[in-house]
Amino acid sequence: MKNIKLLAITLLSLLSITSIAQNIPVENGKVVFSDTIQTNLNKEETQKKLLHWLDESFLKNKGFITLNDTVNNMIVCSAMEYLEVEKSSWNMFALYMRYKLIFEIKENQCIVFIRNINYFEPEDIEGDNKKTVSTYPGEFILIEKKYKSAFKKNISEKISAKTVERVNEIWKTIENELK
Repeated sequence: MKNIKLLAITLLSLLSITSIAQNIPVENGKVVFSDTIQTNLNKEETQKKLLHWLDESFLKNKGFITLNDTVNNMIVCSAMEYLEVEKSSWNMFALYMRYKLIFEIKENQCIVFIRNINYFEPEDIEGDNKKTVSTYPGEFILIEKKYKSAFKKNISEKISAKTVERVNEIWKTIENELK
């Protein structure tokens, strides 16, 4: 009976991962996440609040602002995060995820995009490594499911699920900041 319950739980978690991975948004063959966040703030207040949050919190030690356009009300950032994909007491699998975070600010709303996603293996960029860094475009992992690991099954699907989870966390944080 315990084996049947374990099998059912395993199958449900795999189905959940697969359904999340199949819902990756694509525009012109590229992965592009987007969300429209409603706010009671005007354009100037929204831009000011976002800049403060980006500088003081979100981008600390992981990114920088590449564009702050007050005429067209747009902010563009580059960020890199450590994405723990799978963790257990004896093992962990993680990648770095680099992406562009773009804000198009309008009256009482902010349209946010995450695009240009690339993944890097930690051993390629940590320490004094002087070898060539392997870059895995988001499309390679999230759409084509071509990333493989010798010791991990369905790893592209798991990376997709963690990516979607992280994107949703970012959306929620931005929404809270603009209240």
